[in-house]
Amino acid sequence: MLHTVSMNILKTLDLRQGPVQYSDTGSGEPILFLHGAMLSARLWRNIIPKLERHYRCIAPTLPMGGHTLPMPESADLSPQGQVQVIMELMDRLQLPEVTVVANDTGGALAQFLMNRCPERLKKVVLTNCDAFEIFPPRQFQYLVTCMKWPPFVDLMALNLRIPFARNLPFTLGDMSVKPLEIMDEYLQPLLNQKAIRRDLRKLFIGIHPRDTQKAAEGLPRFQKPVLVVWGKKDRLFPQELGRRLAAALPKSQLIWLENSKTLVPEDQPELLTELVHLFMEDRPLPSGSVQSGTRSERTYRRNA
Repeated sequence: MLHTVSMNILKTLDLRQGPVQYSDTGSGEPILFLHGAMLSARLWRNIIPKLERHYRCIAPTLPMGGHTLPMPESADLSPQGQVQVIMELMDRLQLPEVTVVANDTGGALAQFLMNRCPERLKKVVLTNCDAFEIFPPRQFQYLVTCMKWPPFVDLMALNLRIPFARNLPFTLGDMSVKPLEIMDEYLQPLLNQKAIRRDLRKLFIGIHPRDTQKAAEGLPRFQKPVLVVWGKKDRLFPQELGRRLAAALPKSQLIWLENSKTLVPEDQPELLTELVHLFMEDRPLPSGSVQSGTRSERTYRRNA
């Protein structure tokens, strides 16, 4: 089945939770891309154009604050509700098995999938993301508390209209090694639509580290190949978290990226694209990889 080769052509599925937009490009073995909170499928805009030459690439914009179509007021948009959205999307697109590539909050959702439906995941690529007791990162824990007060999300959006406020370490300023070229695009739905802010609030008030800790207990039982690609400059998800995640997975490999923070697809798209392609093809990974459970550490620097 041949799919369109442009991420700019979005489709919409009306799921039980509500409408979800997604891109579906290329053909071949399917890869499902999962982004983080307040972002969108556009996080993968520099990854998919090369991978879609070889694979079917599906990138939904999950209802986590960067979406443009509000969900119904009754929708469960907690992290577990987001997992339900992903699983129904897979059902509707007739995807019995996929490789998941995930970043940030999307990495936590991927771990929930690894526990709930491991039979539907062929492989997993985890870049810097929530795990274990870090959900959300310490710098964003105030959001979980403050979002319980309904007016807070409107005040936050008001502040995010100020460019200086967007680049503070406790907003979006410490997630990338360089200014985000599409920061305005990521934030427009949140700034312009009260219903989108309501959806984001639902996500944050549903976040609790007990969910990622419970998921971590099941990671040793996940017997599929996992590639952990970790930006070394990240202060939200430190290097030790990447080590622990790789060590917990029995069939994992760990690769460090020298010049990246949280948003690996923004900071190092070419390297990530190459690593995903090698991983998909079961080809040897570069010398920067280490097998799970080992203590030796090397960094993948080529073409950085």
